[in-house]
Amino acid sequence: MAHDGFNPDTGTVRHLSCRERAALKERVIARAREERQRLLRRWAAKITQALHLAWRHVSRSFVSMARRLVARQMQLSALRQLAAMDDRELRDIGISRLEIKAAVQSRALWPGDDRSASRTQPTQGEKHAKGLLDRPRLCS
Repeated sequence: MAHDGFNPDTGTVRHLSCRERAALKERVIARAREERQRLLRRWAAKITQALHLAWRHVSRSFVSMARRLVARQMQLSALRQLAAMDDRELRDIGISRLEIKAAVQSRALWPGDDRSASRTQPTQGEKHAKGLLDRPRLCS
């Protein structure tokens, strides 16, 4: 029976001295602080990454919205300027009063529009607006 792997002394409770207990307590507290710091650093890195991605998305959306707003304001300004012209001035630049809206909405007619130069195929609206401006006038 002595060789069956059972040790009767393993179940006994050993009491720690005051110094041993204080040292064990300090080690446990130090390990808990280290683990807490490691977790906080990991959480901070993940939160920073998430905030960075969110900021990038928001800034892209804001820039896109601002560009659309500026383009719309430019179109409205051009529309107001063309609408303020009389028929003779409109005839001088080659459009009639009925073609003002098509001329303003046509991107191919805007000088300095980089996006229209990079595209190869005009859209149907641009074809229509360009066709309106290139057509010979029957009534002048």
